[in-house]
Amino acid sequence: MAICPSCHCLLPQGVEDGALSVAVVGARNSGKTVFLSQLDWQLMHTVPERFGVAVDYPGGTAGLASKLQEYRKKMTDGQRQLPEQTRVEGNRGQAPAVYRWDWGPARKRHASRVISIYDTPGEAVATLQRTTELGHLRAADAVVLVIDPFSLSENRELAREKGIDPGSETLANDVLDGLIGSLRYDDQNVGKGKLLTTPLAIAVTKMDAFWSQFPEGSPLRTTGEAVPYFDEEDSKSVHDFVLSQLQAWGGANLTNKIAANFKTFRYFAVSALGDEPSYRDGRLTGTVSPTRVVDPVLWILSGDRKFLPTDSSQSGS
Repeated sequence: MAICPSCHCLLPQGVEDGALSVAVVGARNSGKTVFLSQLDWQLMHTVPERFGVAVDYPGGTAGLASKLQEYRKKMTDGQRQLPEQTRVEGNRGQAPAVYRWDWGPARKRHASRVISIYDTPGEAVATLQRTTELGHLRAADAVVLVIDPFSLSENRELAREKGIDPGSETLANDVLDGLIGSLRYDDQNVGKGKLLTTPLAIAVTKMDAFWSQFPEGSPLRTTGEAVPYFDEEDSKSVHDFVLSQLQAWGGANLTNKIAANFKTFRYFAVSALGDEPSYRDGRLTGTVSPTRVVDPVLWILSGDRKFLPTDSSQSGS
């Protein structure tokens, strides 16, 4: 048995390809908890069917994975209730959600991977002093930054009309600044002026609230095809549209900082519910039908020694 160098979990027998550690960072009200809950469901239920793989919890359902299942149950049972806000200190020392992705014997190379996903409150990343306590963030192989579009300047009035507290106007930038500072502080190979090499996926959540604003034919209004590979062309199209939309919503400072500090990054449009909830009373109004929730993790896997194929000619090889 081997030990994951990032989360220190025991790796299952037969996992020769090591492990992948992903830190998910998001400010309060960003939709991170709902996003993680639906990501857990997608990894365990829709990914196996789409890719013909086996996915399981190698250490059993514990830590973050157990909490995510509880949150999802509250959303889908009779309560139909959104999860409560995560306390800043609530996840300190919590074990990550750990998944094993196994291609099976048909895959000769890079047949399996253990993926550890950490829930990281954005407020704990907003200052460099606090990020030094987050060992998993500094050791992460990739980061998913969750952005709430209602926090951006052009959407804040709309947020209030819907009963949403948009929070501090600077919080998203503070979280990004803390993330950049933490990664630069810990990476001895990053000199002044050089780009960070940690892949960054930017997941813009709650897109169901804005679908009516997008023109017909926009990739932000589509769910993407459930093909057995990562659709790089579709992902790049979404990236371009999300980047343009963020800038139109007043997020140019965010997008400029990301481009100035990260070598590899990709923007994603995510709807963890598929239908806009009632924000005033924290309850769901429709059927839970996530859209593009798993895309950020699939992108990370496609860049991890090409573990996930990016076109049909590579799938099944």
